[in-house]
Amino acid sequence: MSKSKHRLVLPALGLGLTLVVTLPWGLGIRSDPVAAAPAAELHVCPAGPPSCDYATIQQAVDVANAGDVIKVASGVYDDVNNHGGLAQVVYVNKSVTIRGGYATTNWDTPDPEANPTTLDAQGQGRVVYITGNISPTLEGLRITGGNAASLGGGHWGEDAGGGVYVMSAAATLKDCRVFGNTAQAGGGLYLQDSSATLRRNVITANSAVSTSGGSYGDGGGLLLDNSPAHLDRNVITSNTAGFSGSGIHFGFGSNARLVNDVVAYNHMFAVPHNLGCGVYVTDSSPHLLHSTIHHNSGANDTGICLESWAGPSSVELTNIILANQTVGIDVEAGSTVTLNGVLWHANSDSNWSGAGTVDISQATSGDPAFEADGYHLTAGSAAIDQGVDSGISEDIDGDDRPAGSGHDLGADEYRSPEPTATPTATPTAGPTNTPTAMPSATPTATPTSTLTATPSATPTATPTDTPTAAPAGYDLFLPLVLR
Repeated sequence: MSKSKHRLVLPALGLGLTLVVTLPWGLGIRSDPVAAAPAAELHVCPAGPPSCDYATIQQAVDVANAGDVIKVASGVYDDVNNHGGLAQVVYVNKSVTIRGGYATTNWDTPDPEANPTTLDAQGQGRVVYITGNISPTLEGLRITGGNAASLGGGHWGEDAGGGVYVMSAAATLKDCRVFGNTAQAGGGLYLQDSSATLRRNVITANSAVSTSGGSYGDGGGLLLDNSPAHLDRNVITSNTAGFSGSGIHFGFGSNARLVNDVVAYNHMFAVPHNLGCGVYVTDSSPHLLHSTIHHNSGANDTGICLESWAGPSSVELTNIILANQTVGIDVEAGSTVTLNGVLWHANSDSNWSGAGTVDISQATSGDPAFEADGYHLTAGSAAIDQGVDSGISEDIDGDDRPAGSGHDLGADEYRSPEPTATPTATPTAGPTNTPTAMPSATPTATPTSTLTATPSATPTATPTDTPTAAPAGYDLFLPLVLR
């Protein structure tokens, strides 16, 4: 039975306003310096002026100041520019917010579902390039059609970051859909020396391609290079890679933290010497909490691989689901994985392998029993109440943890459907609800009720004194009149 959840609901965020109160000097109170002006708001739409301020996002970025908010109306933005000597739809080198989902008739409330805002490089370059000691935000955008061919930028000089390339910046990417992008490293996203935050994004159908000799092809969904990023509530699915990390590649000191993320149905191309891992780790120490990793395929069909060639890796996995792969985790000699709370299921060869160190506690086996979306739990899931208290108070939908007697494993916290209230009859006037007088309670005129005076007094009851049957539901009290 499906549970009642909030599914991928996108927030509507408004601008913060600064209120400046000026007190009269005559009160003898010294005023503070005047606060900085609120951030400017720039409007972008495909038609350009007079419907909005600018026809391209790049025009708005070029004139914006740090802290400004660029609101982008629905439509397709496919104009590729050559800022920085590169090719991309948007080149960002300042701390601005670029937010999609608006209508030209309403610049107050974004709705990316009703008003899709698509940045499409059409294979002519990257979609977004972000660089510098800045903290920009991308929100509510559809990022597609990126191709990093001949643009370089990777750790080994390979073409990196088809959809989004981030160099050094502490960028935030939230409520975006990154799909249909290509590069040799980081098909969807490439993070270099970045403490970026990725929240509530869908990263799907991107590709990291290898050369004809089998080189490169790392990180189909995304690649982190020396990047202590934070990933929260992302769905990384159906990406492909030629060499390593069809879903995610962590490399060279990427000590990232992942919470409530899904890595599933990613696939490795059949090329020589590839490492068929949904999640690939080398010389890094990421911590994955409440992650769901399953059905990653290709080559050796492994969920998570730890390699030591660039340096030993040490991975922490807390409240994880690892299911439906040939091998759950493969750990090379010199590397270490620590699991605290794990659900194994249908890993056909083994749950773990390799000569490295594997430390497991709080393990259970059984069917995670996902809903059709591949990560929400159903009532029969073996993941329910089997986790440890990891300090994580919300799940992938933002619902509270725990919901039952314990913490659930994986990205979702199962909730029983809300009980349906049983309708109760609303009293209405009707034959069964309207009291009626019982026969004994309905007075009628009888001979004993009519007083007849003696002949000497000759009083008689007047017609108005003769009682009649009362309406149903009433008691009748008869006055006694004597003359």
